[in-house]
Amino acid sequence: MAAPRFPDSAYITEKDLEQGNSNGDEQALPVPPSRSNSSKSVPSTLGTNPVSARMPSLPSSKASTTSTSRRGLVHGGEEEKKMNWWQAATVMLAETVSLGILSLPSAVKSVGILPGSILILGCGFITTYTGHEVYRFKMRFPQIRSFAEAGQLIGGSVGRWIVEVMQMAMLVFMMAGHIIIFRSMAFKLSEGSGDHICGVWWTVLALVINITCTLPRALKTNSWFSIFSCISIIAATFTAMASVIQASHDHPVKYDTVVQLGTEGYTFAAACAAVSNILVSFSGHIAYFNIISEMRQPSDFPKALLTTNFFTIALYALAGIIIYKFVGPTVASPALDSATPTAAKIAYGLAVPTIIVAGVIAALVAAKRAYDITWQHRPEVKDENTARAWTSWIAIVVTLWTVAWVVGNVIPWFNSLLAVIGAAVGTWICLGFPAIFWLFGSWREKDGWRGWRRNVLVWVNVTLFLLCLVASGLGLYGSVGEISSQSGSTRPFPCRGVD
Repeated sequence: MAAPRFPDSAYITEKDLEQGNSNGDEQALPVPPSRSNSSKSVPSTLGTNPVSARMPSLPSSKASTTSTSRRGLVHGGEEEKKMNWWQAATVMLAETVSLGILSLPSAVKSVGILPGSILILGCGFITTYTGHEVYRFKMRFPQIRSFAEAGQLIGGSVGRWIVEVMQMAMLVFMMAGHIIIFRSMAFKLSEGSGDHICGVWWTVLALVINITCTLPRALKTNSWFSIFSCISIIAATFTAMASVIQASHDHPVKYDTVVQLGTEGYTFAAACAAVSNILVSFSGHIAYFNIISEMRQPSDFPKALLTTNFFTIALYALAGIIIYKFVGPTVASPALDSATPTAAKIAYGLAVPTIIVAGVIAALVAAKRAYDITWQHRPEVKDENTARAWTSWIAIVVTLWTVAWVVGNVIPWFNSLLAVIGAAVGTWICLGFPAIFWLFGSWREKDGWRGWRRNVLVWVNVTLFLLCLVASGLGLYGSVGEISSQSGSTRPFPCRGVD
């Protein structure tokens, strides 16, 4: 059974990309025929049904029948496409760095400084390449707005729903991670005050705040908050680093820094979970389709990607290695808990914008996808600024955050939560799917995989796919083992802090 296809008019070839003929606009674009028999494909112009019958619900470039005053803050309206490349970079940095940087010192503890450094640098460079492949896939198929739609293009309805579930699960788990971080922050800031508020109530407060902040429907709105988010996480991390360095000078603790292998007593499962944590720290790819769609000039995305990953690699290497180096085997997760009590309070206070904004970005990506599905048979509603559009949007946001709140209270261990979703989905988002995108897009070309350059890239992407399989399997083994070992010490919906 043939995989569903976009019309050839919605496809951009490798040659077009290299010559800069695609600006990423989500509209019909003339191209040469693909390897398949284009004479039997759907018409080369986009009408009311822009794709084959087996691929419904993708947004058409045809203008909505709604008036300009009612056009959307969500999908396709020009009001939405206002981000420039540096605003996109701040959104990507806020979405990527927030949770990842707080789990890395603990991950380095499990594998050792040398392997940890290699993993951080290696994952950073690899995910820069795979992020660029997501961008090229989006530019080839401008109407793709999510990994799920890409899955439908490649694997039909089965591919769509498999990726849909994976994508939504990862986003909800990321949101749950921010619920957990908010609880840790609240415990730390209220420490010593004499008030003993149950941790569940702190998570309820996080739930209300996050729902409120997710209600604006455009990423453009949140790009300005992302600037403060980026500044806040950098300030919080450097505050924690300064604190642990000063504390190590004031009160030296003798221990052998583990350089090559993990801390004594740590199991293979713990090392696998640590690798999974490092990988998920770089899996900001999940928001790339949405971000590119909302950029004024989608062709500027590579600048945003390089800027984001440069700062991400630098921050991860500094935070992961330095905090572990000066704290040692007792390093905590989230990493801010490793600072002295006063410094930890300052660091958490500085991190408040990141703790909230990065979770909101993940929620926006999830909510937009659910919104697409809700109105897939009434696409004109998606661009309306009416009661029914807003009611459905609010219901989706509340539902997603409620599910994330439950997950964050049922699996209250920060490291384990990230490791599970990193292994199950994160490895596919940042390694496996981009490799499949390249193989699929190149196979459609007239020359297929022929030519020495194509042959090299074929092997590169096949290797990435195999690496994804190994990392996913070992990561699941490690993270499930870690949760199993921790489950006896803490019950779901804990009132006290969780180590």
